[in-house]
Amino acid sequence: MIERFRAAGLVLPGLLAVVGVVILVMLGNWQWQRLQWKEGLIAKLAETAKAAPVPLQGLTSADHVDDVRFRRVTVRGTFDHRTEMHVWSPGDNGPGWAVLTLLKLETPISVPTADRAGTQAIDAVVVDRGRVTDALKDRKTRVSGQVEGVVEIVGRVRKFADPGVFASPPTPAANEWYDRDWASFSSNYSRQHPGEASKAWLAGFLAAMPKQGFYVEAETAVSDPSAPRPALSKLTLSNRHMAYAFTWWGLAATLVAVYLAFAYARLTARAKPASQGSA
Repeated sequence: MIERFRAAGLVLPGLLAVVGVVILVMLGNWQWQRLQWKEGLIAKLAETAKAAPVPLQGLTSADHVDDVRFRRVTVRGTFDHRTEMHVWSPGDNGPGWAVLTLLKLETPISVPTADRAGTQAIDAVVVDRGRVTDALKDRKTRVSGQVEGVVEIVGRVRKFADPGVFASPPTPAANEWYDRDWASFSSNYSRQHPGEASKAWLAGFLAAMPKQGFYVEAETAVSDPSAPRPALSKLTLSNRHMAYAFTWWGLAATLVAVYLAFAYARLTARAKPASQGSA
């Protein structure tokens, strides 16, 4: 049999096919393991989102944002409505904008840096207050909804996203943003608010936020009907690992089938002249 395969030039292709199948099967197995991990993470996040809220300062002093995403927290402070950011958020009632506002904390807290190398003291967090329609985008049209004084926010810890591949570029002059990429916020803020970015508290805020990497998504409105209405995003994490696993395994099976068909064709072709000669 080996001699027949060697004579038909099938040994090297066979070895390459075996190596390819092994690699593809290993990739499929790895994706299957990732599936088990991702399903466990999704279940953990769902459980976390239902837990009783805990004070933000007690949570973030010991945990990293990657570990506490979607955790329910309470945070007390005063909104600085000058810092309002508008992120595109279409809904059932038409175009709209999520309103992200800086909340100056009653008491500064210590949080781990995004690189887990240490901690940093912060005196403000960003709060996603909810959504307004396009007609109420300008905060001057909803003055009564700009709550003053100390408020307590109950919400979920969310991580700022990486820049979206297909997101439209921001328009700082119009205060229009199309993803929650904080690097984009901070790098464009000085153009949106001329003169304000040099203030000490804002400069420190902009320097801290990329390291901090999280915001709080409010669960309920804190003022009258003109205030932004919270619309909590669904607890969804990309989970295509099963499809990826079957894709790799399917490619392995396809490679086996292709090699067998190739080998059959080569062996058959060599057999025909021999049978014709004997006739």
